[in-house]
Amino acid sequence: MTRLHQLHDRYGQSPWLDNLTRGDVAGGRLRRLIDEGIRGVTSNPTIIAKAVGGSTDYDGQLAALTAAGLDKETAVPAVFLFRLATFWLPILPGWLAFTWLQRTDRI
Repeated sequence: MTRLHQLHDRYGQSPWLDNLTRGDVAGGRLRRLIDEGIRGVTSNPTIIAKAVGGSTDYDGQLAALTAAGLDKETAVPAVFLFRLATFWLPILPGWLAFTWLQRTDRI
């Protein structure tokens, strides 16, 4: 049991990660942090803008979209919509099922 698990179990505190990056998800760091006791993640428009402007993680997708004729003002939201649709939305049904299983004492 890690200190983060103890923090939750003993004091009811839920540690969150507030600087999630694409590399964290793709590279497995997020999974490791969850295993170590992180209970949630958050982001906001400022963090997202910093992620796009301060890294090269999205350069390939943005370059492909602009090469296909999209302007930058359309390409950036398109990349984020794609990330939302392919990563975050599939998590919701799993979370709902997991929560229901916990509440009904099935797990």
